[in-house]
Amino acid sequence: MSIAENPSAALALMHQGEEPDAFQDGMPAQLQTCLTRALEVAHAERGAIYLLSSTDRQLHRVLALGSPEASAPRVHPLPAGTARARAPAHRRPVLRRSIASAEALFPRVLAPTDEPRGRWLTIPLQCAEEVLGTVCLAPTGSPPLPEWKMGSLSALAAQLSAALRKCRLAKVIEESRAELQRREAETQRLRYLTEQLLFSMPGGIAVLGGNLKIFAASRVFWEMLGVTAEGVEGKLLPEVATLDGVQDLLAAALTSPSPPVKREAIYHHPDLGRRWYVLSASRLKPPGPGDGEEDGAVLLALDDVTEWKQTQESLQETSRLISVGEIVAGVAHELNNPLASVLGFAQLLLEQEPPEAIRGDLELICTEAQRAATVVHNLLGFVRKRKAEQTWLHVPSVVDRVLTLKSYDLRVSNTQVETSFPPDPPRVLADEHQLEQVFLNIVTNAEQAMSEAHQGGRLLIDVARNGKKLVVAFRDDGPGILPRELKLIFEPFFTTKEKGTGLGLSICKSLVQQQGGRIWVESQEGKGATFYVELPIPEASGSAG
Repeated sequence: MSIAENPSAALALMHQGEEPDAFQDGMPAQLQTCLTRALEVAHAERGAIYLLSSTDRQLHRVLALGSPEASAPRVHPLPAGTARARAPAHRRPVLRRSIASAEALFPRVLAPTDEPRGRWLTIPLQCAEEVLGTVCLAPTGSPPLPEWKMGSLSALAAQLSAALRKCRLAKVIEESRAELQRREAETQRLRYLTEQLLFSMPGGIAVLGGNLKIFAASRVFWEMLGVTAEGVEGKLLPEVATLDGVQDLLAAALTSPSPPVKREAIYHHPDLGRRWYVLSASRLKPPGPGDGEEDGAVLLALDDVTEWKQTQESLQETSRLISVGEIVAGVAHELNNPLASVLGFAQLLLEQEPPEAIRGDLELICTEAQRAATVVHNLLGFVRKRKAEQTWLHVPSVVDRVLTLKSYDLRVSNTQVETSFPPDPPRVLADEHQLEQVFLNIVTNAEQAMSEAHQGGRLLIDVARNGKKLVVAFRDDGPGILPRELKLIFEPFFTTKEKGTGLGLSICKSLVQQQGGRIWVESQEGKGATFYVELPIPEASGSAG
């Protein structure tokens, strides 16, 4: 097999200037075969192969045959200024008759002191325009070599040059591949460190593509969205969580050279509830030629302002209620005395058995005066909150008592009621009378809404535990609540009823909050409404047994 067919045999030759000891452990058989064949063709007793080092640009001997040193050759640098070093530049075999520099070319190999000095032949090793080295031979005969032998030596050198060139390219490819693998490993390491750094940051931060693709995000970012971090990388953000307006925000950030673009967003989550976030987006990669929005990367930061928002809403509501309370207290006080007089004199006239012609009017006066007194009483109750007298309560029992009180009205209005209670619900600490008032108001509203919509309906009351909360849900199949009314449903004096005062649900909200709970409603127009009353379960709560 030739060296050209097996270039790996000469692979170590390519960097002998850098690793001169690589050949001391053994010679490639193919290389020896090549040099042996050259010695035979040239009728030479001694020969050597020199390769050009890529490091010092000098010729280094890598193989010698025909001398006592051939079994353990050493690398001998050949100074670049000598005639022998310039031999490869001739690009063809050259026969030299001068023996003045023989020792410089083959020290102690071709010119031992006990032998006559003679001619030597140099055969360049080259591939295209690249010089690789030279083969040096010492012919023993005096006649010049025939042309066919010179051609054979050139062909042999060309074969060796091709193999060396192939080996050099293989070495370069191998080194390039190793360098690429090293850089890829370093890139992966840096990417991992960057992702871990980002994941460990205390704020809610994420890196997104212009198409909302998730590149990386901090642990806090996913916690703020109530999402598990595993398996979300590479997905689109809308597939994982819905943040209002994030698409427009990122589009603005990708086209804006100014500081971060900000906007406020409301986020709804079944476990986290309603959260307010300030979204801040900054472009990380400046747009290049032909880049679109999807080519950029954006740093998205979430700032949770829920507590601040809730505090602001609470302060606004408190301020509004204080103003309303002051007005109501004054009006109620001024109305109580004349109402008492009207009601008292009307009842006095009724006791005197008036004529039938005016009895109906007097009874109407009494009824309406009593109704007005009830409104005043409710107003005062709304303004002057009575301190809750909390006791351990079995909530299903409270629901049953309310349904007993409303049984006649529910039957008359053709309202069917279904209840679902857990077998052993935890007790809660709450004011029994206030809780009854809340449940009674919700049931009454549901019964009236269904009766007006389709002369009856179905009311489902469900009591269930949700973590450390006990939730009572009232689901009706009435007309539902309009979206614009949902935001106002618990506001004082807001009502959709002709004769309503707008205080019922606002008082319910106040009473539930006094128990440490919350109340909210979910509804779609035409598909009924569901009111939720959530009460905390104290750690010391026992079962209802």
